[in-house]
Amino acid sequence: MGTSGTRCRRGTGGGRPAVSQCGRRTSGVPGSAAMTSAASSRGMSPGVTDRRVDIRPVNALITALTALDPSPLHQARPPARRVVGTCRDFATIACALLRLRGIPARARCGFGMYFKEGYGLDHWITEYWRDDEDRWVRVDTQHLGRGFVARPDDLAEGEFLTGGEAWTRYRQGHVDGHRFGVPGTDDAWGPDLLLDTLADTCAAARLPALSRPSTHPDLAVPAHLLA
Repeated sequence: MGTSGTRCRRGTGGGRPAVSQCGRRTSGVPGSAAMTSAASSRGMSPGVTDRRVDIRPVNALITALTALDPSPLHQARPPARRVVGTCRDFATIACALLRLRGIPARARCGFGMYFKEGYGLDHWITEYWRDDEDRWVRVDTQHLGRGFVARPDDLAEGEFLTGGEAWTRYRQGHVDGHRFGVPGTDDAWGPDLLLDTLADTCAAARLPALSRPSTHPDLAVPAHLLA
């Protein structure tokens, strides 16, 4: 789980654009709580976190990491020679590596529905395109090999909701918008956060984000849901 804000556009990009285009910020949910939690769980002090926090572009993240330790990326590093990251970084790095191999991939911002029953918690995953099945496969790249969900390598429908999917379900009255948010925060919860993650849907479709989407008639929330 992590912060909302990175976008990766569909397409392989020939390898080079994958690194430079993944990781651009398009929304502003604060990530300090997630970063602090990620650092402490790996034995890193707040001081270390402060020096290397919230590096969004993948190429900058890799540069910072290899400056600390030039070892190959697949080799584990001691805490003092790591870069702090969240689910967003897992998703965007995986996106870049898949594109480097010529596989269409994109990072998606939304909500994991499997961390806490009845809640949608802010999370990032990676999607890659399978030609043989004609579909996007959703992968929780942060939690491969862990027990949060049965198939993190191929998430089932409804286990992860993009911003657009969550917003649509909220507008239809199928979910409680106040049960969606960023764990570890007090104010990054509710319908406003759902609206913020609509930027993910716009980015995936290569559409400009609306400056005030809540005023658009096609996105308006039914009055009875606002009570």
